[in-house]
Amino acid sequence: MKGRRWELTPKGVKIGRAESCEVLVADVVAELFHCIVKLVDGKPVVLNLASDHGVVVNGSNVDEAQLKPNDEISVGGECFAIAAIGGEKRGGGAQIAAPVVALVLALAAVAFVLWRKGQTKPPAAPTPVATNAVAQVAEAAVTTNRVVHVVTEERVVTNRIVRIVDNVMVTNYVVEVRRVDEKTGAVIVESDNAYVPPEPTDGLVLSEDGKTLEFVPQGIAHVVIPNGVTTIADRAFANHKALETVTIPPSVTKFGRDAFRGCDRLTGVFITDLAAWCQISFEFDNKHWNWEISNPLWYAHNLYLNGLLVRDAVIPKEVSSIGNHAFRGCSSLTSVTIPKSVTHVGPGAFASCGNLVRFVVAEDSRHYKSVNGLLLTKDGRTLVAVPGGNGEAKIPEGTFEIGDRAFAGCFKLTHLSIPDGVTSIGYKAFTDCSGLTSIAFPPSMAKIAHGAFSGCNGLVDVYITDLAAWCRMAVDENGSPLDHDGKLYHNGALVVDMKIPDGVTRIGSHVFRGCSSLTSVTIPRTVESIGGGSFAKCDNLVEIRVANGNRHYKDDDGVLLTRDGRTLVAVPGRMENVKIPNGVEVIGSLAFTRCKSITRVKIPYGVSRIGYSAFSGCKELAEVEIPNSVNSFTSVGTFWGCKSLTSVTIPGSLANVAESAFNDSGLTNVVIQQGVRNIGRNAFRHTRLSNVMIPDSVTNIAEGAFAYCKQLESIAIPERLTNIHERAFEGCTRLLDANGKPLLTRVPSTAEKTKSSRSAK
Repeated sequence: MKGRRWELTPKGVKIGRAESCEVLVADVVAELFHCIVKLVDGKPVVLNLASDHGVVVNGSNVDEAQLKPNDEISVGGECFAIAAIGGEKRGGGAQIAAPVVALVLALAAVAFVLWRKGQTKPPAAPTPVATNAVAQVAEAAVTTNRVVHVVTEERVVTNRIVRIVDNVMVTNYVVEVRRVDEKTGAVIVESDNAYVPPEPTDGLVLSEDGKTLEFVPQGIAHVVIPNGVTTIADRAFANHKALETVTIPPSVTKFGRDAFRGCDRLTGVFITDLAAWCQISFEFDNKHWNWEISNPLWYAHNLYLNGLLVRDAVIPKEVSSIGNHAFRGCSSLTSVTIPKSVTHVGPGAFASCGNLVRFVVAEDSRHYKSVNGLLLTKDGRTLVAVPGGNGEAKIPEGTFEIGDRAFAGCFKLTHLSIPDGVTSIGYKAFTDCSGLTSIAFPPSMAKIAHGAFSGCNGLVDVYITDLAAWCRMAVDENGSPLDHDGKLYHNGALVVDMKIPDGVTRIGSHVFRGCSSLTSVTIPRTVESIGGGSFAKCDNLVEIRVANGNRHYKDDDGVLLTRDGRTLVAVPGRMENVKIPNGVEVIGSLAFTRCKSITRVKIPYGVSRIGYSAFSGCKELAEVEIPNSVNSFTSVGTFWGCKSLTSVTIPGSLANVAESAFNDSGLTNVVIQQGVRNIGRNAFRHTRLSNVMIPDSVTNIAEGAFAYCKQLESIAIPERLTNIHERAFEGCTRLLDANGKPLLTRVPSTAEKTKSSRSAK
């Protein structure tokens, strides 16, 4: 190339190893697209395209520089110089009218001249290079993908995958050019390299018809699922610690329960059809099924389309629906372009995308629009999704609803002020906003859905301007923004001794749940209804008072009861000694929840029903007496998380041991009396029971009833009891045989024993 010249234009001259470059450099040190030299306002400028260290100009590394005559540019072993042929005075002062600037090859490193002697054409891609230094490189794959520069309205992207094979470093390049369509605004992708999908992995266990991936053997780092598979079975990849990448064909439409649970080393999900991926919905039973461990992106964070890391995702025009949680956790995303064809975006579709900064929506879309990068319904009434890569978000005026999971995973968000006019917050709308520390609510707020602020462990300060409006609000379970020991501020003042305003007739469920600033509450005579859990988990609350003349409620030594004394509504969280008054028939839902100082509770005879999670989280509760009058544990979690509770007798009057009744408690001993008929789902899960005897009145043991009781060594089961869920004893390592089946001791029923005894006589 010595002595060659290239004329510069505004379009420029690209230098690198790619065959599409005007100046080819056959040097493995050079990038595929290394740099470009072009005219800007008639002057030569060099721009770095892909070099980690910049471009060497006159011996210095630069990313961009204006060039002067005789400036030298070094790329690999080549050196180029700028020669001013026109537009400069020369010799006798003559000047050429048409300015022409040329790039001249001035010299080449001797070593590379010798290396290239006899070469007629440089290689299109680097060959494997063996080096002793390779042994020092981490064995894990290292992937880099970056937008390197904008060149004449084209975005050049290089994706370099470096891997180690038998101590040889192998480098593969894929080059992609993206341009923006002037009419539609869509990004059109063109590739210089055809993507060749890898071959399916050997040893995968498929169903007979080949449509279900049933099992993946341990130890495989890179799994390629064959096309034609439509379903990934429950736990197919569960706890595969070696798994690093998975390639999923467009035929897959369903991911089973816990499909990727525990795949902590997973770093990449590879697909070939973005439209097909959009159709997948990772929404399951929210109560019992964790969707996130079925979506591989929850662990991998990086999505690759035809070998390229997906950053600026352009949803294909044929897509009409984007499934629930489809891209959740995809950290590689920086922007999403949604075409007019999309009529539905599922909740959580783009949640926890930590680098996503904006949504772009086609102007002629009839269903959605983008305001300041946020995604809203076309009428602007519902906020659908907020990019997780922004540290702040301004909810547009005119918004009425914050949709389900709209802010989910926005961990960079620290403060938020919700504008007046917003009336509701959807299901898990702010879940996992771990950086959120303060939030201000308008008086228009009327409803907060279940789990709206779950995972917002740093949310400390909650600001309101209308206490009466706050009392009337409807808050679903785990929806309270105060639930993480939050402090409530009313017109800027910390709420400590709270007096509910006169005129308030209703205090909604959970509205003050978890409020750590409260020490006392005074309820006026106008209040007619108080929802369950209104004052639950208020750790510093010592007294609840009810004004004289209230016809619906009363207090008894600081404890809140209904006026007739039949229902115990709430116990202050700071109380140490609680005596349940005689005449109480019902212990209300969440009545004792997280009363941290209570160690002993004697439930008086006459109590027939114990409400939902009534004693959950009472970690110091070591002793409880349940009388034979109790015939119902309402719903779930009656004694969930009572870590100090080691022994309990369940009376025969209680036909059903409710779901998760003693889940995660400290039980080491339980006596189940004759008369109990059903042991509910997860009733004794994660306890320390070692020996259990089931009475012959029991007719059903539900899923997970004794799951993960790792100390459980023996369990006596009536001979006639056959309705035992297959996962009732899951994780009971001391009880299971080599095939994972529980070793049950079958015992005759009481009737059979009596009959046998009579026959013997």
